[in-house]
Amino acid sequence: MTDVTLYGVIDTSIEITNAGNGTAARIDSGAATGSRYGLKGTERLGGGNIFNFQLENWFYSNTGAAFDVTRAWSRQAWIGFASSTFGECALDVNSRLFTSLSWGDTTHLTMLLSLRP
Repeated sequence: MTDVTLYGVIDTSIEITNAGNGTAARIDSGAATGSRYGLKGTERLGGGNIFNFQLENWFYSNTGAAFDVTRAWSRQAWIGFASSTFGECALDVNSRLFTSLSWGDTTHLTMLLSLRP
């Protein structure tokens, strides 16, 4: 069974200033956490095995432009494989490779390796 979710957050504010020569209003982007949209999904492969992914991008809510025009999915971009026996291994193409081995409710090993300087 496959689950895919399209989601997003629009973080914007209206700023009103008065510098002594009258008020001026403007729409400002990213007042609290930043605007973003993304896709996340899970594919249950059977036998306790799961393939999952998440793609997420920042954008300016006042213009709609991407935060980083040089990279698609600049906030998060990862794929992973999870097993009820061996834990989870995921590849984050933006910054890191991380793995963890879990049995029950306890994580026994976690590694963090940088793919970029």
